[in-house]
Amino acid sequence: MTKNFPYLTHPFILSALIVTAINDHYLKYQFHNFLTGKISDFSGLFFFPLFLYALIEFIRSPLSLHSRIRKEHFVVVLFLTDILFVLFKYTFFRDYLAQMLNLQIIPDITDLAALSMNLATYFFAKKYFTAPA
Repeated sequence: MTKNFPYLTHPFILSALIVTAINDHYLKYQFHNFLTGKISDFSGLFFFPLFLYALIEFIRSPLSLHSRIRKEHFVVVLFLTDILFVLFKYTFFRDYLAQMLNLQIIPDITDLAALSMNLATYFFAKKYFTAPA
């Protein structure tokens, strides 16, 4: 039996979600330091492109089986994730989002290092790419 969105239930993805949740809801408040400020950026940028890809694919075709990833579409989603990350960290959207969700978003230029997670996410997703036609 083929699973729908199997990459979303992979232990790496689930671990990234758990790490993000623990960091955002406990570690940041207990240890408030440079490391806790980066953990969520890195783990979030690992799983978010896969989540966004799955969401877009589900909206496009809710009744289809989504077990594979189209490479071209995924690369676009990776860049879209980067754009969203920068917009929500370094523009007026940050203040709007922080107020709307009652969050504290502290911009720091070193946050941009987390964009390097694109490489890890791409190589993780690669095993789910559709076979070339």
